[in-house]
Amino acid sequence: MSLHVIPIEPVGNTTQSSSSQADASWGVVVNGVITAKCSAWWSTTPRFREHVAGVIGFYHADDEESADALISHALSQLASQGCTFVLGPMDQNTWHDYRFIIESDGRPPFFLEPRGSERGGVQFQRHGFHELARYFSAITEDLSLRSDRIDRLRSAFLARGIQIRTLQKHRFIAEMKQIHLVATKAFRDHFLYTSICEDDLIEMYRPFESLISTGLILLAEQGGRVVGFCFAVPDLLQAKRNEPIDTMIIKTLGVIPGREFAGLGQLLLEEVQHRASVAGYRRGVHALVGEGGAMARISGRYATPFRRYALFGKELRV
Repeated sequence: MSLHVIPIEPVGNTTQSSSSQADASWGVVVNGVITAKCSAWWSTTPRFREHVAGVIGFYHADDEESADALISHALSQLASQGCTFVLGPMDQNTWHDYRFIIESDGRPPFFLEPRGSERGGVQFQRHGFHELARYFSAITEDLSLRSDRIDRLRSAFLARGIQIRTLQKHRFIAEMKQIHLVATKAFRDHFLYTSICEDDLIEMYRPFESLISTGLILLAEQGGRVVGFCFAVPDLLQAKRNEPIDTMIIKTLGVIPGREFAGLGQLLLEEVQHRASVAGYRRGVHALVGEGGAMARISGRYATPFRRYALFGKELRV
């Protein structure tokens, strides 16, 4: 068998902004066929402790021998660029896909779930990677569940002039600019957070503009200013399996930090679940929740985990 690692055209979404393009992409070629591929970043990567971080993303391998060749090559190349730590799988940063599946109850994939299989984590661990952080996706089979504190929260927020409404499609750009302001404040203390410019965030969410009419994207507004949002979408992969679309996915939930808005995240989550129930959805997925965080505590009141994921890391000796 003839096996070679070669440079290839950028892997993944080639429509990304120039600031998101990978520094290099490689493929493993076996008898003329690409059997594994990935991209790597070292010039625009998240900060990780005192390290110079490199990132491996858009990763896929058909077999173990190809995986070993690709990972070994990527680690060598990142070390040659001065990287002292490697993160993966991550498509540049946490605004894009990252994480491998490490546990699952066998449910089919859902819309916007990361592509990585459980084999990827094993392949990375074989090269000395270890888990840096864990995440889960959870399912609720009863979208009508009500918390005994929700009515009290709703009344308290109304008294402070905070109301919940749906995102307005005809004002998509203006609404996304306000979501950007909330997101950059809500997520800045998250693990491996990197800043994102307004234009890049808008372009990242533009493919979902056609889904606004579903009424599952909610904004919490106070005096004309957005202070929280819940971004939910239908599970469009159900249609590809010839199933009725009866599941909605809570993709992102963000609230401006501070005691003034404590409880607003739970109110937004329960509100979108109730609206989905009225619209005919039967279940909801809380997607890609970080273990131990505020969203994990909220999710635990309504949903049960069915899939777990991990982000991996490895220190390099240079």
